[in-house]
Amino acid sequence: MTLSEQLRTEDPSSPSSPPPRGARRGRRIVLAVAMVVALAATVLLGVLVVQGLAEKQPRRSGTNSAFPSEPVARLARGQTLCQIAIVPRGTGAIEIPFEGAARAVGTRLEVRDRSTKRVVARAGAGPVRARATRYTLSRPLPRDVDAQVCVRQLRGRGDAILGSRE
Repeated sequence: MTLSEQLRTEDPSSPSSPPPRGARRGRRIVLAVAMVVALAATVLLGVLVVQGLAEKQPRRSGTNSAFPSEPVARLARGQTLCQIAIVPRGTGAIEIPFEGAARAVGTRLEVRDRSTKRVVARAGAGPVRARATRYTLSRPLPRDVDAQVCVRQLRGRGDAILGSRE
């Protein structure tokens, strides 16, 4: 005599059978926690991006159309060279190219308001940046200034200022 058992056609743990009630609830909780974490990460990333974009980055405030291709003047001690320009509000530095990317030691820059003849900003020669001496103003200009931008050679040898004669 042979005894046999009927074979089961479905495994109780197979994916086709519905999971027990507690397991479904656990999956929902895990999914909800994952969504909250993803949302928090997205918000944090957004805040960091906005803060990064809101920071004031150094920028070129203004430039004239002259390409500094040749020496236009060499200042001796006590001499001043001026150029008329509209200097935009917010300008915090002015860069002037000197021959050979020299740092213009012994020079001072002044921005003079043409209507009042008053000096609105002054700066000594700073480091060379992008082949030009950088004159950093003590504070950014609070308004656009129709100005005379002047470089004065106070001491030392005078380096040639580059510009364009055209």
